[in-house]
Amino acid sequence: MGGIAFNGDDGVDIQTIGARILAQVVDTPSANTIPTNFLFQTANSGGNLATRLTVDENGISTDGGQFTDEVVVTR
Repeated sequence: MGGIAFNGDDGVDIQTIGARILAQVVDTPSANTIPTNFLFQTANSGGNLATRLTVDENGISTDGGQFTDEVVVTR
């Protein structure tokens, strides 16, 4: 659906993505409904992007990672 990329100067160019926020359609859209997840991605020291956090229809979930600090979610 869309996203925001955070690029930085790695000494070669400014094309290198260090982090990204994506809005991803996760199911079939219908009239006035587009099921969407937010994905928060960061790059490791090898430059590979991985999803660290997903906000889906049920709220916040981690993807293979663990929270190192307390996370407070209010509804």
